[in-house]
Amino acid sequence: MKSLKTLRIIHIAILIEALVFFVIVFFVNIDKDLIWMNDENPDLFLIGLILVVTSAMGSFIVPRIMLNSVRSKESREERMKAYLSVAIVRLAFIDAAMTISIVLFFVEKAWIYALMLALLIVVYLGMYPTQNAVERDTELSTGDFSEDEFND
Repeated sequence: MKSLKTLRIIHIAILIEALVFFVIVFFVNIDKDLIWMNDENPDLFLIGLILVVTSAMGSFIVPRIMLNSVRSKESREERMKAYLSVAIVRLAFIDAAMTISIVLFFVEKAWIYALMLALLIVVYLGMYPTQNAVERDTELSTGDFSEDEFND
């Protein structure tokens, strides 16, 4: 089973998707005047901020709750299958936050959303799946893994 390699591919693909989407939106808006923050519609900023922060926080809270079911599995294979689902949920929440900030950048034409996206990308890069993170989350020791599982 190549769970870690699969997670790494998914992680990189989501990052590339967000960056390509932002570049497209940026070039669509390049002829328009971009402002720092739209003061005419503060409600949309507040709603957008709440959505982005809630989704980003969900990427930390929901997987922690789901990890209890992963840790209750007996075999290593069952734990790794269950952990793959948890990791994908984690990546989906942060991807939703990045997509919301890009869409708001497109709608509002305000740089504050690009700044939010940059912050989310930094957080997302910190979520890169490593062997230590998988061991910590699944509560498996290094001896529980076969040699080729984490061998890149």
